[in-house]
Amino acid sequence: MKETAFQYEIQIDSERNLILLPKGNQKTEFTMIFLHGLAMDPVDFLPLFMQSPVQQHLSKFKIVMPCAPMRSVSYNKKQMKSWFDIKTYENSFTRPFQEAFSKEEVEESLKIIKKFIDLELKELNNDASKLIIAGFSQGCAMTQHIQHTLKDIKFGGVLGIAGYLFDITEFTEERVKEIPTTILHGIQDKRRTWSEVKKSYERKGINAEKLVTLVDDMAHDFSSYQCKQHIAKFYSQYSKL
Repeated sequence: MKETAFQYEIQIDSERNLILLPKGNQKTEFTMIFLHGLAMDPVDFLPLFMQSPVQQHLSKFKIVMPCAPMRSVSYNKKQMKSWFDIKTYENSFTRPFQEAFSKEEVEESLKIIKKFIDLELKELNNDASKLIIAGFSQGCAMTQHIQHTLKDIKFGGVLGIAGYLFDITEFTEERVKEIPTTILHGIQDKRRTWSEVKKSYERKGINAEKLVTLVDDMAHDFSSYQCKQHIAKFYSQYSKL
């Protein structure tokens, strides 16, 4: 891992929830809650946040990465860290929601994440403009669901990477306008192809190409340098404050 411009303190509890802080007496002004993807772990995202070009924009950030519970995932019949069940990858965004996902587990995970949100808001003196919600893949879907479900919280920003929009999410253009929102998806993504993912937006009457930034060299991961540049650009708006 490349040497960073500032050093980090990493805290991981018994449930694999992770907190990343700049070391020393450097005061943080913002908090980001970042939600990982299916079968992933918060530590998988440390290279993204601790290397260029993203890390230089995070010196004012406390990063909180909750770990999803272990669940039985239907599509491969395995126990995995998962925010919600995935029953199939076929026509996920044209079939009824419950045939592809689990509304009950989405709601359970929302309650889990809401506890983290409430705790961080308390530490931020209830200044929601200092709290950013972000996520990858499953975490991106949960992030957008949180944005449009917790309407009484005006978050400071929303970042979604390689995900999709739930049919059960009550999407409104107003929330996108009032909260700085960046949604990224890879043209090279074979796990969740753009031709399929855009249907998750279009079925709700949303102009997918207007909402989502397509990244040419990005697959279903965050290794693309173009992807990292977009993420860095998102966080740069806070590092300049």
